[in-house]
Amino acid sequence: MSLRAGYVSLLVLLLLVLVACGGPSSPPPKPQFELRDLTFEWGPVASWARGRLVNVGTGKAQYVEVGIKVTPPDDPNYIIAKGWGNAVNVEPGMNVPMDIVLTGDIPTGEWTYHWRWSTEVGKAMY
Repeated sequence: MSLRAGYVSLLVLLLLVLVACGGPSSPPPKPQFELRDLTFEWGPVASWARGRLVNVGTGKAQYVEVGIKVTPPDDPNYIIAKGWGNAVNVEPGMNVPMDIVLTGDIPTGEWTYHWRWSTEVGKAMY
């Protein structure tokens, strides 16, 4: 084998290794959250939304915040009360108690709630 053929073989081998290492990879594990056992306590001084935040995903969240808003059932844009809370270092399968102070009014009549979560500061607030 000539020196030139040896270099070509080495380059082809190196190219195959680079393609194999840089090929498709699985996405990183991501957290996914559910809010469970949510209850509301309405009071003249403070109102609360209490429940458990559960990481049902496959990845850890170093920071997660939860935003809750209470609205009439037919108008999700009219916010009666709202609040947010956060947690840190939430591993997959972990249950985190959430006690969220709600500001606004005490709902009268029918109402519903909406919630969302984010691993970025300020992104879950309503």
